[in-house]
Amino acid sequence: GRSFMQAFDSWYYSFSPSVAQFISEIPVAKEVTRGTLYPLLGILHMSSQVYSMFSSSSEVAIVVAGLVAGSLVGVIYFSPLVILLSRTISKRRKPMQR
Repeated sequence: GRSFMQAFDSWYYSFSPSVAQFISEIPVAKEVTRGTLYPLLGILHMSSQVYSMFSSSSEVAIVVAGLVAGSLVGVIYFSPLVILLSRTISKRRKPMQR
């Protein structure tokens, strides 16, 4: 675990200060970042509540909270991308109509 965290920290801090500076200097980037992170904070809060509901059995609580978090992340962040890709692909497969 310690070796992984050292490698991760080296990688993360190699670029994160410049990204943070860019976000702080560009108002549009700041708003996009906020809009992207707010749903994630809500998901984490909801997962925490789910964990508390099942806290009498920590293994069940971890699994259920993880399923809730993973599902919501998929729905909120990945579904729009999948829909956009599928529509783009289906439009390219249809023959051009005159």
